Amino acid sequence: MKKRYILMLFLALIVFSSLPLEASADGDLAVNRWLVESKLLENGDLYVEEDITYNFSGEFNGIYREISLKGTGGIENTQISEIIGEKEVAYTKTKNGENGDKKIFEILGGENGKVIKIYCPSEDEEKTFRIKYTIKDVAILYNDTGELYYKFLGAENSTPIDYFSVNIKLPQNINDKVKIFAHGPLNGNIDFVGKDIVHMEVENVPSNTFIESRILFPTNFIPNSHNLINKNSYNEIINAEKKLQKDIIAENAKRKNRENTFNYISIILGGINTILLALAMTSLRREVNIYEKVKSSPIPDDCTPAVASYLFSYSVNSNSIIATVLDLSRKGYLQIEDGGKYKKKINNIIITKTKNEDGNLLAHERYFMNWIFDHIGTGDKVETRQIEDYAQKYYGDFWKEYRQWTTKVKEDAIDKNYFDDKGKTWGIFTLILSIVFMTLAIVSLTFGSSYGLFPLFVSIFGIVYSTILFFRRSDLGYSEYKKWEAFMKYMKENRSDLDKDIFEYPLDISLIYALVLGIDRKILNKYKIQAQSCYDINNTNSWIYWYFLTSSSRNNTFDQSINRAFGIVSSSTGSGGNFGSGGGFSGGGGGGAGGGGTGGF
Repeated sequence: MKKRYILMLFLALIVFSSLPLEASADGDLAVNRWLVESKLLENGDLYVEEDITYNFSGEFNGIYREISLKGTGGIENTQISEIIGEKEVAYTKTKNGENGDKKIFEILGGENGKVIKIYCPSEDEEKTFRIKYTIKDVAILYNDTGELYYKFLGAENSTPIDYFSVNIKLPQNINDKVKIFAHGPLNGNIDFVGKDIVHMEVENVPSNTFIESRILFPTNFIPNSHNLINKNSYNEIINAEKKLQKDIIAENAKRKNRENTFNYISIILGGINTILLALAMTSLRREVNIYEKVKSSPIPDDCTPAVASYLFSYSVNSNSIIATVLDLSRKGYLQIEDGGKYKKKINNIIITKTKNEDGNLLAHERYFMNWIFDHIGTGDKVETRQIEDYAQKYYGDFWKEYRQWTTKVKEDAIDKNYFDDKGKTWGIFTLILSIVFMTLAIVSLTFGSSYGLFPLFVSIFGIVYSTILFFRRSDLGYSEYKKWEAFMKYMKENRSDLDKDIFEYPLDISLIYALVLGIDRKILNKYKIQAQSCYDINNTNSWIYWYFLTSSSRNNTFDQSINRAFGIVSSSTGSGGNFGSGGGFSGGGGGGAGGGGTGGF
């Protein structure tokens, strides 16, 4: 039982870790720092100097800087250099750069935007580049105010940024007519610094996120501007920004209310799910002494190796086939002999029917004999060579027939009352509710409720637990499982006392069932001493001969031949002071000129 809950916890961690997480754009490139020093000129142009520090993980031919020219008069005087220590190494402009080139750059694009392609082969290192340029006619001169409305980073940027900072030097000293606003991530800030500088900064900027400034100033700041609009706009702009801030405050209040609501919902959901799981576990909890109460004998039921394998590990594998052949031989229904080599290092094993299948066999045993002898073989004989040829020639049919056999193994296990429907009923109920609660938990997390993690974890546990309930053993099945568990422990512990007659379990049951339950073959081979006193282990017509040939090595003749014959199928199984005088970023916006981003190639 302890192992089961460890398995459930492990599966829950796997499921949770598979939930989608936010990933960086390329996964290999990030920007550690993006520092912008800019200066608004009296003619309305904006001089920009950017120091961008890239963290390269993997191999790159270089980086690019995309600059949108929307709402501007274009770009000029572009210069690129790399900062190496205290030195600034200039790059040369070219028109025909190729991957692998160094210390050159080219400018691509048209009137709407430019892409500066910087060639700098890099691998698992950090580099800083300085990009200088002038944006023409970006500031607007209205009748009553001047305006710089510019995106220093566009929503098209695909690379996450750890720290983004902008300084904007104004043509004259700041006065009460200068109003500043910023749009973008709500964790950003904009403030006045010194006599004539507006400073913006924000940390942990995700990809596809814009950052823009909107600065109003007296008209005499840009007397030589060519970008003139004959209208009064100061009050209109102020009112628009006030509305933005009011909307943000209202949205924050709504978001906080939603968060609180979903916090309560999450607590309730997690509590309900926890109670339901506790009810299920209580209802399905076995009596402490159920093993002692149910068992009538310490020896496990001779239920067939395949059924024992499914009961013990919920699986039917290649060992189940080998053990089934050996067990049918032990029961006198077939005989095994070596037919000699037919492929390099592979022998052909001949299996002959010595007794027709009857009511003493379980359904999966009768099906197995009918399958290999009547359907594949000649009625009373089949060779592993024939099985292999049939499987390759009629793969689809062979696969279906094999699946039908494994289904009959499961049905026989159910017919023996090793599994019950009580667990399945609780499993369906718990699974449906856990899926519903997990969906609601994800919705809660989407609306910012960290409490949503509580019902999420409980729901994941519930899904894993409900899945296990579909295969819950009955009291009888659990008792038989414990017997096989004790049997395996016995076989392993007594391997060092082989000179004594120590068999608590019948020898014929012990050897074949130990093989199918996965006990190490080296351990099994040591039981040859006891077997010699009961069987002629050198008689090639005896199942015991083939058993010890099988247990001696995984590469023995019999093992290889059976696995090759059935191999096709058995292996598949912010806030601030006065309005416009600084503070946090506001949402909305996006109407400023410029934009763009960066990435690697």
